[in-house]
Amino acid sequence: KRVLLCLPAFFIMLAFGIEQLSTFSKKLALLAASAFVVSNLATSLAYYRTPSFQREPWKATILQIKEDCNSSSCIVLFAFDAPFAPWKWYASSLLPIAHLDSIQVTDREEARLMVSKASGMHKVYLFDYLQDITDPQRLILSELELQGYIQLPPIDAGSVGFVRRFTTAD
Repeated sequence: KRVLLCLPAFFIMLAFGIEQLSTFSKKLALLAASAFVVSNLATSLAYYRTPSFQREPWKATILQIKEDCNSSSCIVLFAFDAPFAPWKWYASSLLPIAHLDSIQVTDREEARLMVSKASGMHKVYLFDYLQDITDPQRLILSELELQGYIQLPPIDAGSVGFVRRFTTAD
């Protein structure tokens, strides 16, 4: 899905190769073109029949968080400088949110500031989505644990990744 940009160039090179092959053997060129069409149809069919290949399940993830929250004392944390676009689309005012002030967590103080936005909340949800880039040392995760939050089993959101769930001891 992330290399779709290269697909037109690949098709052009393949067509050029099949054209060059046709100067040597028409049957071989027809076989190569047929193999290309059959493989393209097979992979397209696999794509359309497998929902996990098609898109990230943001709407279902947001609904699952909302159902799990079941109180007004919940907050969703994004280890990013803004809520993700799908979150804005599907859950603009559903739950309170907090995000980083910069694109990346560089020190523990920044993580502490982020976690302080969750103070007084009973449940905290932290998206793993893009966290390897924005918080590679997992400072927010460790800061939540230092602040006394207890980690619950995460929500497995498929291609969105995991949503870490935390609760207070009381």
